[in-house]
Amino acid sequence: MCLARAGAMIAQGLGTERQEAYGISLLTRAAMMGSTASAYGLGTWHSQGELGLPIDQKQALFWFRKVATATINDCAAEVIDEAAAYVREHGV
Repeated sequence: MCLARAGAMIAQGLGTERQEAYGISLLTRAAMMGSTASAYGLGTWHSQGELGLPIDQKQALFWFRKVATATINDCAAEVIDEAAAYVREHGV
């Protein structure tokens, strides 16, 4: 999904000026539209406190759970497995 890729690149400053908040907003939009890659990225960044996001296990779980229900499979199967493992380890 182009929106997911653009959001990740903008948030990380890859090939453009780094704009974390704007990139994260694009990724959030893509994840809500069903992007597996975006949901995984948001989960990862929340779990590790990257790109200006605080470490937030609750948000990480929310996004990793979204990976399982995402309708646009725009990432590798290993990513889905990693998200599921995080939910099993940290979920309630």
